[in-house]
Amino acid sequence: MADIEGDIRKAKLLQQQGVADTYVLLTNMKVSQLMSVRIKDRLQLEANIESVLIFGSEWISQKILEDDRLRMLVPRIYGLGDLSQILDERAYKQARKLLLSLQDDLRRFVRTHAYERAVKALEEFGFVCLIGEPACGKTTIAHTLALAAADRWHCRALRLQTASEFSRHWNTDDPR
Repeated sequence: MADIEGDIRKAKLLQQQGVADTYVLLTNMKVSQLMSVRIKDRLQLEANIESVLIFGSEWISQKILEDDRLRMLVPRIYGLGDLSQILDERAYKQARKLLLSLQDDLRRFVRTHAYERAVKALEEFGFVCLIGEPACGKTTIAHTLALAAADRWHCRALRLQTASEFSRHWNTDDPR
């Protein structure tokens, strides 16, 4: 209960200002049914909050597991769950290797307009071509999209340096 003292104070202040009658607590901690009832009771009694919604780590993990588009739009969450539950064994090994190489990039990843346009193109056309000045983020976007594609469409990711490598590896009969 000590972990929610700040939430109690915040809820009281918001209620006093007349801007809150509902309080949503989203936490990465596990919240048991008993603890959920205790938290709701405190928020309702001490902060005069009418409705309290509590979402713990299990709920967050389930939403991440269920929504491949969420994972693609917010690639930092790939490190939060057990990828083996999302991907088959082959894709899991590929994604794990990619994740390990991207750890620092994902921690600093910022969803940019360029990334959103790349996601939209990939969803709409199944293909995206990234062009731009050196050091503008193309490689990070490509790595992140490869991870998302392995997850969402069970695609095979290849890291190629030249167009001729692309033509050598592209199999027109393989939908991946």
